[in-house]
This record gives sequence, C-alpha cells and structure tokens, in this order.
Amino acid sequence: MRDMSVFQKWAIGFAVCLVFTGMSVPAAAQTVCSGNVSLDGGEYIFQSNEWNSTLPQCATIDGIGFTLTTADFNQSGLGSSSPATYPSVYRGCHWGNCTSSSPFPIEMSNLGSATSSVTITQPGGYANDSAYDIWFNQTSTTSGQPNGTEIMVWINHQGGVGPAGSLAGTVTIDGASYQVYTGRMPSWNIASYVANPGVDSVTNLNLIPFFNDAISRGMLESSWWLIDVEYGFEVWDGGQGLSATNFSVSAAAGACAPTTVMPEISVSGTWTEESSATVPSTSTVVDLGPQPLTGGTWAWTGPNGFTSTSREIDSIPLSVGSNVYTVIYTNASGCKSTQVFTIIVPGGSTLIANGTYIVTAVNSGLGIDDPDFSKTDGLDMQIYTVNDGTNQQWTVNNVSTNVITLTNVSSGQLLDVAGASKSSGALVDQWPANGQTNQQWNVISLGGGSYELTSVNSGLALSVVGGGTTNGTGVDQLTYSGGTSQQWKFTSF
Repeated sequence: MRDMSVFQKWAIGFAVCLVFTGMSVPAAAQTVCSGNVSLDGGEYIFQSNEWNSTLPQCATIDGIGFTLTTADFNQSGLGSSSPATYPSVYRGCHWGNCTSSSPFPIEMSNLGSATSSVTITQPGGYANDSAYDIWFNQTSTTSGQPNGTEIMVWINHQGGVGPAGSLAGTVTIDGASYQVYTGRMPSWNIASYVANPGVDSVTNLNLIPFFNDAISRGMLESSWWLIDVEYGFEVWDGGQGLSATNFSVSAAAGACAPTTVMPEISVSGTWTEESSATVPSTSTVVDLGPQPLTGGTWAWTGPNGFTSTSREIDSIPLSVGSNVYTVIYTNASGCKSTQVFTIIVPGGSTLIANGTYIVTAVNSGLGIDDPDFSKTDGLDMQIYTVNDGTNQQWTVNNVSTNVITLTNVSSGQLLDVAGASKSSGALVDQWPANGQTNQQWNVISLGGGSYELTSVNSGLALSVVGGGTTNGTGVDQLTYSGGTSQQWKFTSF
C-alpha cells in the first residue's frame, strides 16, 4: 500500500440519503450527470452518488458498468480528507432504494454463496480507490443508514489514499494478500480489505471469506443481514476515464446448519454432560471432551494463551477462581458452533473488591461510559474521556470468587452482553439486573494493575470495538488475544 501520510486521507462510509430517480436504460450507451439509472431490467442500479462535491460529474452507462467522462475533483487541494464521490453500480437495497431483482437480504448465518466479477480501467495520476462497498444491517431491512457492518474490498487504488480505521493485520484469501483495516463509524463497524498488490479484474471473487474474517475480528455478527453489494470508485482527485465493466453479483441462501455440540466434563475420571463444574482444588484432574466424536475440526482457547485443536483436552490447567475454556467446532459444511466450559476453583483472595470504580481501557485510557447519562434499556456502551461523571462510575459486586457484576451509578443498570449473545463481536450494553450470566464477568489478573474481563456466558473478553482509541467507540466481546484494547484498569472512586 502507498504511504498514507502523503495526504492522510481516509475513506468513510456513506451516510448520505440519496434522492433516487428511476430510469430504464435503452440498448445504446447513455450519459448520466446526476441521479440513478436502472440497469438490466432493474436487476442493478447505477448511482451517481456525488455526496461530497458540487463539481460536474458525468458517466457513460453501457451494459452493467460505467465510465466517468466528466470528473476532475480536487479534494486534496481543498484540504478534505473525504472522497468527493462514489459512482457505483449495486445490487440489493441502498438506503431503502432496492433493485427489482435481488437475492438479498440474506442472514449471514444462512449465506451459502456470494460471488462477484468486475473489470476496471484506472488511468494514472489520480487519487482514488476501486472498491466493493458491501453492507450488513442488524435487521433484514432499513430505509436509511445500515447499522451493522460496512465491508470494503479495495482491488486497487492510487494516489496515497487509505481506508478508514487502523491496520489490524493481513489475511490471504483465495491466494491473494490483503491488508485489513478495522474501525468504528458513528453507528456501524467498518472493515476494509486492501489488495496487495492491486489487480484490474476479479472473476467469481468469493466474498464469504472476507465476511468470515470480519466475524473473527469482531466486526460482524452471523445474525446480521447482507443487504447490498456495490462496486465503484471513491474519488478524491481527478476521475475522468475511470471505468468499471462487466459487473455481476450472485448470492444464495445456503443449507449450512451448525452442529449441536454436546458438552462433556470429566472430574477425577467421572464424565457428566455439563458445561460447568466446581472442583475442590487446582490439582483436581479435569478433562473436557465435547461431542460429536468424529468429523469436523476443533479450535480451543483458554486462560494464559491456551490453544488446542484436539477434540478432547485432558488435565486442563486450573487456577483459583473461574477458568473459562471455549471451543469452536466447524463441521464439514463449514458451519461453526461454539461451546463454553467454566471450571471454578473456590478460594483465593478477591482481585477487585466491592466498591465503585472508573473502568478504563489500557490502550487508550478512556473509560467505559453510559452515553449522555441515559437510562435506556439496551443502550450500547462506549469509551470516553474520563470526566468522573456518574455515567462513568461502575459499582463492582463480587457474586462469587472473582466473578463480578458492574452496575452503572447513573442508570442503575448492569454492564450486559446484548441479547445474551455468545457471538464474537456482540456489543455490550446496559440492562436491568436479571441474574443471568451475560451480566457476570470473570476477573483475571494480568499484573501491573490490569485485568481481563470475560463474560461468564460466552467466555469472550470485554473489548473495545476495533481496538479503537477515540471517544464514542463501542464496547464488545471478542476472543482474548492479549491486546491492550482487551485489558482494563479499575480506579477506585
């Protein structure tokens, strides 16, 4: 990827509600300088989508594609960090405007296939990306800004532009390498995949591995709905001659059914069909042996960086307090099931005493915050600059050995995993006390006054969405990776 410091430009999602004009495309090429055009009998829509500029923009539409014939933007000269426009073709529903024929919406957990093809022409000397913009919503429909995840796949770019968020790593998908950027926009997650090196075409690009990678990073939930696939150019500077042709998108719901995992725990040689147990000491022999016995693959995570790919793990390491082991089973169809095991060893000293605290993320120093002192049930929590307000004060109550609840002083509600979800990336909100394990947190000391907090319900760690460090970033649950965005400090108030 080119050096982003040249312009420090960031691609952002498009929260602009467009006014749509439906026109049927004749057989001959057509020039469009504003609005939208229906393509292929309404199966696709071209959108001008010039949302951040008033300079002239025109495109020639031919088949399922377009070429910019008038475009000479100069965002860098204006000092803008945002693109001027995203002319694009899409299939699905964009801000409530839907193509007449579409396989969407499809719930991610039931997505059997999703592929796309496109060919681009990208004259040199501009500042632009050439990218998919793919939208997930938390429900099956929306008439405005989707509230789930925006996934961008940049197959090419030029001119020093870079995606929103921060670099989270790299991933190889179908033999191609991508840099992965993740972040949080005002009301949705964003994950961008930047091809390295870039290409000028893709044929039957499988989109599902990108979605699965986003799930693994806590940016997407399997219960959210794929509603729209778009392809076009985010343009900062220049633009004339940029062309996308032969665009196509196909998708179908699948028959992917997760396999039910049966929990089995052996304590001192005696097996029981349980997912939790209390044992007398750390020397007690405990084995975990979930079923099915054959088929599929297993992936374990546990305390102190424990991992395994065996089905059965014997003589697991134990420490005083709550020991949480999580296994993900992937069946032959690629469907995943999660099972959490909790082994409690009583005794030991309380790590965090009952009392009132400000709880801050180690990576940013920002505190967990109830936005605007709200008392609304189910409101998502955020991190924010510490100001000692009662909306940032949390009362710790030890319900058992180093298992706590956190009650917000302002609202009187508990820190809660939304919907008792066990999914990686599920958001953390506030909810009235109900005695459920999604409101209880295992406390694990990391030394130096830092702690890991894992949900008793899911075994996943309390985390800052996308590892963010800015005010307003959300809080979710993820598999613990050792990052400082999953480590917390408690300051007595």
